[in-house]
Amino acid sequence: MRIVYCFLVALTVLSLLAPSQAILAQCDPDWARDLFATEGLGGTTYAYANSLCVFRDQMYVGGTFLAAGNLSVNYIARWNGSSWQGVGSGVNGYVQAMCEYDGELYVGGHFTSAGGIEANFIAKWDGQNWSPVGVGTDGPVLALCVYNGELYAGGAFTAAGGIPALHIAKWNGSSWNAVGSGLDGGAFPYVFALCVYNGELYAGGGFQRAGNVNVPYVARWNGEEWRALTSGVNNFVQSLCVFDGKLCAGGDFTLAGGMPAARIACWDGSSWQSLGSGMNQSVRALLEFDGKLYAAGAFTTAGGVQASRIAVWDGSSWQSLGNGIGGEYPVVYALCDYTDGIGPGKALYVGGYFSSAGGYDSLCIARWGCESAVMTIPEAKLSFDNRLVTLTGVVSTMADQPVFYVSEVTEGIQVSGIRVEMEDNNLTAGQRVNLIGRLATNSNGERYIRAWSAQAIEPATARPFYLVAKNLGGGPFGFAGGAGQEGVTGGVGLNNIGLLVKVFGRFTYVDSNTFLLDDGSAQVKCAVTPDITIDPSWQYVVVTGIVSCIRDQQGIHPQLIVSSVEDISALDQR
Repeated sequence: MRIVYCFLVALTVLSLLAPSQAILAQCDPDWARDLFATEGLGGTTYAYANSLCVFRDQMYVGGTFLAAGNLSVNYIARWNGSSWQGVGSGVNGYVQAMCEYDGELYVGGHFTSAGGIEANFIAKWDGQNWSPVGVGTDGPVLALCVYNGELYAGGAFTAAGGIPALHIAKWNGSSWNAVGSGLDGGAFPYVFALCVYNGELYAGGGFQRAGNVNVPYVARWNGEEWRALTSGVNNFVQSLCVFDGKLCAGGDFTLAGGMPAARIACWDGSSWQSLGSGMNQSVRALLEFDGKLYAAGAFTTAGGVQASRIAVWDGSSWQSLGNGIGGEYPVVYALCDYTDGIGPGKALYVGGYFSSAGGYDSLCIARWGCESAVMTIPEAKLSFDNRLVTLTGVVSTMADQPVFYVSEVTEGIQVSGIRVEMEDNNLTAGQRVNLIGRLATNSNGERYIRAWSAQAIEPATARPFYLVAKNLGGGPFGFAGGAGQEGVTGGVGLNNIGLLVKVFGRFTYVDSNTFLLDDGSAQVKCAVTPDITIDPSWQYVVVTGIVSCIRDQQGIHPQLIVSSVEDISALDQR
């Protein structure tokens, strides 16, 4: 027993130290499948993401939602590449804009309290607590940007800090001030977007004038006065971004500087330029990422090619991003690049009102980029939830649908095992399979793979280990919050959750689906699948099953899953 057990430890260590096949230096970017199918945003009928911002190595998401994955939140949440967290107790209304300033995250929107304290339409978060920004504004803050060491806020307000400020104001860390005569005129004279370009602050929105200066929908501020961009554009500007040495604007317009420019155009400091034939519907978000310009919104074509709500400009033409964004009347409102640890470098995150990305379910948030898959069971168990897993294993047992277990087998000996869940898998025990899915942790603390592909390739066998009951489960395996497999309460030795084992002991009937097995070292609960009939008269049995775990108020306990009547041998008591 001791020799076999040490050999198992050695094989596990060797599998972890083997040259990593999982880290891919390069790949073709794609939409992340199943990342936000259940871990997306919701909680309300019209949940969507309005704003994305990276702050202290986490990506903050603001919008109209009340749930992030299985977590209840209030209009704002943060994502670390693996799981969601709240932002204190959140805010009491929609979040529209976010920006880091002076080491804190500033959040604007349609709320009047943050973290339970009064905060009129704008608040700041220091990583632990919410604070007001003076007395705030008298209307929603829709855009935020840092310029010349001060935070500029634009929106639907007419006062900030109790002083008149037409739709734009600045905060110096202690007080609010107006920005010249502000921006006004038109039916919706609000500021929707702010951006710094060539040493000036640019504002876009629904306004028409800055004092006595005509600035149709877009204007620039040099620190002293507002100026126009020739004749401006002919409809709302919803987004601004610097790309290739120019200021690019997206929105609902069809003319820029009097020239045709369908919903997107770029300003070089003296004149406007169109980007191909533009889009057929509104552009709501722009981002320079990986040397290209990404545009997103409500459009379905870009430059005359099919591009569902998102497209990329390489400097000469528009291209779609796979199958793009889908759903019932989908719109993308926000773009952000974030180093999430899921793959090499940064990924593009997309937020809005939608239910799919690239044809895969993705609830109001999606990821476009490369992923580094983990390719061994030990590496998967040591990884964070939601990591991509692509590995080959042997089906050791079929539990109740849709659950089965796979083991890595080396030299005929199991190295490690893990639970897999996949609807309609059509597998049987004794098959080697190629799996693709994402790592997750269930409520009992057991790591498992949410698989969407399981391809059988050849027959193979995972022979069970003989273990004593006290060793079932074992101690933790690299457990650190979202990563690693928890051990059972009081467990020692190698963590063997997911392994196929054989145990002998005294039988105690509990109910038609449960019995206890005691070999003198410990007592373990055994759970059988519904098609197995237990004989209450058994006294001693040899049981083959999978080491699983179950959680209660006292902790995590081992549980042996038995999937076939052939896996229980009752010993003759005569």
